[in-house]
Amino acid sequence: MLDEFVKLAAAVDQPYNPEKLRTDLVALVGSIEKYEESQSSIDAAAVRKAFDTVRKSSPDHGNRVASAMSTHYFNFNLRVVASEKFLSKVAAETTTKQGAVRDVVLGANVSGNQTTTVTAGVDLKPSNDGIRLNLVIDGVARSNTVGVTDQANVYTSGYHVFKAWKPILFDGNTFTAGAADISVRANNQTTGVSTKYSNIPLFGGFADSIAMGEVAERRGQSEAIAAQRVSSKVLPEFNTEVDAKIVDLNKDYEEKVSAKLRQKDLYPSAASYRSTEDDLRVSTRLMADHELAGGD
Repeated sequence: MLDEFVKLAAAVDQPYNPEKLRTDLVALVGSIEKYEESQSSIDAAAVRKAFDTVRKSSPDHGNRVASAMSTHYFNFNLRVVASEKFLSKVAAETTTKQGAVRDVVLGANVSGNQTTTVTAGVDLKPSNDGIRLNLVIDGVARSNTVGVTDQANVYTSGYHVFKAWKPILFDGNTFTAGAADISVRANNQTTGVSTKYSNIPLFGGFADSIAMGEVAERRGQSEAIAAQRVSSKVLPEFNTEVDAKIVDLNKDYEEKVSAKLRQKDLYPSAASYRSTEDDLRVSTRLMADHELAGGD
């Protein structure tokens, strides 16, 4: 094994002493074998010292040896896995808002009331260079309105379903957010129509039927307008609220997590942050100068 390493090392265009490198590698292997028998901190420190010596005498700065050492002796020793289902439970928050409706739609003065219910959740995204996720809100806006024109009063029940999402990346130090987006599926059901002729026998029913036909023809337009109204109200508010929370989150993470870990000498010397569609995975290495970390 030592002969093969020295042969490969010779391909690197850096000055080195093959005999010294061979001696240092023998010393490293010997210290590792001793540590495997004792598992003591003294022998662990000896391995670290021997490895540093190999790094200095190797033309590749010990990169080839470091690969094997990383797997067996410098590996992560604290791993955290959290499922998307668990994160969604942690982030879950449902809010309900009620308010009056005052608008002008297709020439009609529209008034009534609306109730909007929103539930927050998390949608993880695959990433090997940080934890990526979408903060998601699923919502329903229910409304009961009357649209008034000179020709008729139109009573409408609205049921508008929407989903908004905002991408977030955590690189191990900082949370950053992208621009939010939204999709809306609007649905308007006409629950009644009245005209100034409604109470006139025979003719009133005919007039109401004409009005209902006009409303049906404009349903597509009214739903498109309803979707735009929901989007223009929800999206800016969602963007602003999440951006503000990201600022607070970064401040809290630095002051309440990172700073305190550094104070107690528990800040990881190496870390990996990644995510899949199903879970996020955090792997960190806590290792003092005289220690070896986890193995494979």
